[in-house]
Amino acid sequence: MKAFFRVVAACVVAALSVVPAPARSQDKTVSISYVPVTAPWLFALGSGAFSRETGYTISWFPYETGAGSMDALHQGKVQIAYSGSTQITVVMSKGAEEDLFWIAKETDITEGLVVHSRSGIEEPRQLRGKRIATPFWSTHHFHLLFALDQFNITENEIDIYDMRPSEILAAWRTGGIDAAYIGIPTLDRLLSSGRVLVWSGWLNRWGKPTFDGFVVRRDWSTANPEFMRGFVKVLDAVNRNYAANADRWTGDSREIQTIVKFLGPHSNVVTSLKMIKIPTLEEQLSIAWLGGGGVGGAAKTLQATAQYLDRFGMVEKVLPDYSPYITDRWAKAALQARQDAAGAPRR
Repeated sequence: MKAFFRVVAACVVAALSVVPAPARSQDKTVSISYVPVTAPWLFALGSGAFSRETGYTISWFPYETGAGSMDALHQGKVQIAYSGSTQITVVMSKGAEEDLFWIAKETDITEGLVVHSRSGIEEPRQLRGKRIATPFWSTHHFHLLFALDQFNITENEIDIYDMRPSEILAAWRTGGIDAAYIGIPTLDRLLSSGRVLVWSGWLNRWGKPTFDGFVVRRDWSTANPEFMRGFVKVLDAVNRNYAANADRWTGDSREIQTIVKFLGPHSNVVTSLKMIKIPTLEEQLSIAWLGGGGVGGAAKTLQATAQYLDRFGMVEKVLPDYSPYITDRWAKAALQARQDAAGAPRR
């Protein structure tokens, strides 16, 4: 493996739950791995909306990192996974028969490089000689590498620790690290004694965008089109609900209280939700994301991510085109469902 930064500690990403063998389509059951993040779709999960709409029994399995979530998908232990674009790129670069079918959110001011107040770090050049933690193989890891590259910080000038969010919190409290590249809800907790030095949104605009998305095993989605249509219909509906009623999603509302159950009472869900950039369904279907084939936003992001990660030996190979691993079929189905509900003529 190509070396760029000296790895001081490495943690094997492990699942928080034991996942079952793949479900058969005729059973009308499905297993989904995910990372608990601040997002409207967590309300749909907690309220049972996905099961009600699809008629499927859904088993949800939480992981601390997208690496664990995507690994479960790649091994066939689950049929759908939620993860960040970096780990999606890593798995798809193996030539897996899986499809990215939904962009859950763009990273902007929901992820960043946060420095502890005791570290004395005021500007990027002062990162030299410091200890930084991040979950390896994640969008956080990818953006940390890119940020350090922009600041001309070399391999021997920094120590990177591979840590899960819970480990980052512990090391932050005990003085084991000076900084961390992480996202909300963990980021929220670190900000009480630190500040963000670099936001992911800046790095997006500097040429290395990232996103979170849902990926499905291609054979399973083909065999279960009714589930896929219902699943994306709920994703679209809950996003539009929040967009139209954000002022009603208050701390004591059913929506926020449901999400808090997944993230813990320490999470500032109301504020964090306002920080998220969620593409509309129309934006998802455009060339900005799922549309456009090889020149679409999602395909270009995965390609650029793979090319960059290849410098560090983090992908098996860089594929010539990532659009075969992206589908807008189910997003189009969600749009059609919305038009049907509104009485619009079918196209």
